[in-house]
Amino acid sequence: MFRKAEAFLLLAIAYSLIRWVPMRHWRKWLGPLEPQSALAEDQHARAIAFGDLVERTATAAPFAAKCLACAMAARWMLARRGIATQLCFGARKGQDWRSHDLHAWLMAGDSCIIGAEERETYQTMGRP
Repeated sequence: MFRKAEAFLLLAIAYSLIRWVPMRHWRKWLGPLEPQSALAEDQHARAIAFGDLVERTATAAPFAAKCLACAMAARWMLARRGIATQLCFGARKGQDWRSHDLHAWLMAGDSCIIGAEERETYQTMGRP
C-alpha cells in the first residue's frame, strides 16, 4: 500500500511540475542523464516491478499522467532505492521536436520500464 501511495504522490508532483512550472526550474530534478551501467538481476526485477506499479497507478489517477510524468515518478522511486535509470526523449520518426509529437521513456539497464509500448515509433533526440 505504501508503494502505491508513493507512486501516486510522485505522479502528482511530476504532473504538477510539467503542467504549471517552466522546465528550466525543475530540469535538474531529472537527475543525471548519462547512460547507466548494467543492473544486477534483483535490481532489474525491482525496476520492472516499480515501472509496472507507476503505470498502473497512472491509469487510475484523476489527472492525465502521461509518459514524462510516469518516467519522472518511476525514476525518483528507483533512485531512492539505489537503482540507476536513464530518462530518454524522442520525436516521432520522420518528424522533429517542433512537431510536438514527443515521447519520454525510462531505461533501467537494457530494459525500457516506462513508455516501452510506443518507444519504437520514436527517434531518440537526446535528453533535456
